[in-house]
Amino acid sequence: MNDGQAIIEVRELRKIYRVGDVDVAALRGLDLDVLPAEFLSIVGPSGSGKSTLFHIIGGLAPPTSGRVRVADRDLATMTEAGRTRLRRRTVSFVFQKFNLLPNLTARDNIAVARHLAGLGPKPDAQFEEVVRLLGIARRLDHKPNALSGGEQQRVAIARAIVNHPAGRRTDRQSGHRQLESGAGNPSRPQRTPRPDNPHDHAQPGSGGLWASYCAHARRADCGWRLTATRRG
Repeated sequence: MNDGQAIIEVRELRKIYRVGDVDVAALRGLDLDVLPAEFLSIVGPSGSGKSTLFHIIGGLAPPTSGRVRVADRDLATMTEAGRTRLRRRTVSFVFQKFNLLPNLTARDNIAVARHLAGLGPKPDAQFEEVVRLLGIARRLDHKPNALSGGEQQRVAIARAIVNHPAGRRTDRQSGHRQLESGAGNPSRPQRTPRPDNPHDHAQPGSGGLWASYCAHARRADCGWRLTATRRG
């Protein structure tokens, strides 16, 4: 994949749900590109198709029509097993309800992602840097019910990024209160990392999508590219 080539490319994407005798259009001919090291905030009211878009890009749901390419791979030509492999190494999610396994510690919740991707169980430098950045190093041996909502959120973020995915998707529609922890707060929009800066947190060739209806996602100083969705 070339540096200037989109890691996520969406063309004429349409998704129609059948509800009784009524066709409900969630997406109507959407075009979208996400470039390497770019972070895109998708802002719109509930019901405007944000989660539907994320599910389709992640290979969790099929579109009615249109084309989706992730890391130069056409999802329509991939088998279900191929899309599963894509989610293991190339695409990651931070779900709005976090979806942590309640019987596992924070450390093991993060390790599950590494195991599914075929990585070794021993933490590497990337793992240590991720938990340090997120401020959860001292909470790794606690289970989710012993963590605050903000700490659970950070564990979910760590699980999503520990395997160096090319694309990350954060579904923030539930409007969770934002953490206020300065530089260690990846849950709030920050400037787009630069691939030529070794101190930036994005891996070269990676990018991200953020879905929200929250007003703070529109702040001009966040450094993210914004796009809006609407119902109907």
